[in-house]
Amino acid sequence: MTTELKHSTPKPGVKVLLDAMVVAAVLGLLVALLGAVTDGAPAAYGALVGTLVIVFVLAFGAFSVELVSRVVPAMSIIVALLSYALQLVLLLVILVSLDRAGALEESLAPKWVVAAIIVGTFTWLVAQIVITTRLRLPVYDLSDPGAR
Repeated sequence: MTTELKHSTPKPGVKVLLDAMVVAAVLGLLVALLGAVTDGAPAAYGALVGTLVIVFVLAFGAFSVELVSRVVPAMSIIVALLSYALQLVLLLVILVSLDRAGALEESLAPKWVVAAIIVGTFTWLVAQIVITTRLRLPVYDLSDPGAR
């Protein structure tokens, strides 16, 4: 009697995105700490808001593409392009809303909001690239019955 071992390829996409999100959030907290030390509370609050905004916007787009690539892989490139455009629009809407609400003049330092968004974006991208390149993904999956 032989027992076939079940090999399954884990779906690393969500783990990569969560890890990139955590790295961006931690670096955003460091930017907020730097803002608090150098320019006071408005800088810290601005950096925190910028970090939250960029992590939310990037997570929305990345998880949308991840979900679609699992359900309908053929649509993933279209959704990736559309989600990129939607991320830009969503970021613009959030920033304009903050400006019109007067938050950027009263309680948040605008330079620190923008700095946190820029740092968060580059951190997210670099973390995602580094984490993805360190994954050991098989070229093919022998447990897939359709592959034989």
